[in-house]
Amino acid sequence: MRFTSKHFLTIFFLIGFIGIHAQDNEETDKKATKELPLEPERKISFTTENGTWISLDVSPDGQTIVFDMMGDIYSMPISGGKATRLTSGMQYDVHPKYSPDGKTLVYISDKSGSDNIWTMDLATKEDKQISEHKSHNFFSADWTVDVDYIVGVKGKRNIKPHILP
Repeated sequence: MRFTSKHFLTIFFLIGFIGIHAQDNEETDKKATKELPLEPERKISFTTENGTWISLDVSPDGQTIVFDMMGDIYSMPISGGKATRLTSGMQYDVHPKYSPDGKTLVYISDKSGSDNIWTMDLATKEDKQISEHKSHNFFSADWTVDVDYIVGVKGKRNIKPHILP
């Protein structure tokens, strides 16, 4: 069977109208900000048991994993079970890493308008922006063993590691 542009257009519209059902997300009701000027047009919810192209880290005590999926960060017991969403909203949060003491996460987010390094206190769920770069994106970050520094990798064409206190 030969596919024409009519077939591809039909498939495109069918995919666009397929509804995905799961839990609602109140966070998508947020309005645009100066840093992230997009406003949500609609809500999309989903339930899944599998993921691909995700970043994953295991807690220092070996009991919990943290991972990113579709721009949000989740945690769940390493033995399996239900994932708990740690971040949500219009921003794209990726590459979570536990601190060596297991109390904080470091991750990359574009919630400031550019891909920067953020941390989250796991006890309070409060986040903090660590880097504030507009012209270079950070691609990944990790902790030093003593938890005194974060090493981030940034750049456009010439990607280089940087140490942040």
